Amino acid sequence: MQFSPWQRALSGCLLALGLVSAVRAQTVQGTIRLVNGAVAPYSIVLFVQNGQERARAIADSDGKYYFERIPPGTYEVRVLRGGSVVSRKTVQVPNSGATVDLQVR
Repeated sequence: MQFSPWQRALSGCLLALGLVSAVRAQTVQGTIRLVNGAVAPYSIVLFVQNGQERARAIADSDGKYYFERIPPGTYEVRVLRGGSVVSRKTVQVPNSGATVDLQVR
């Protein structure tokens, strides 16, 4: 099957967009711990950028949380327990993703 020049150009653009978006969105994971070192299960983890919530997760029973498709950039990570913010940390998510372990009081 032959493709016209505009069809080849369009498919190239669509492929490039797919590759760019795949590179731009990263995985961020980590563990929430109390100051005594014990895990903090079921904590709510928020990624906030420019005052807006960009992502939300709930830590599992081992205090681990996981985000997919977080674009690289600077975020404030907030941890909520019992409805209150108990930890804030500014983090830089690089092009390669990140592990962000957090400690809460």
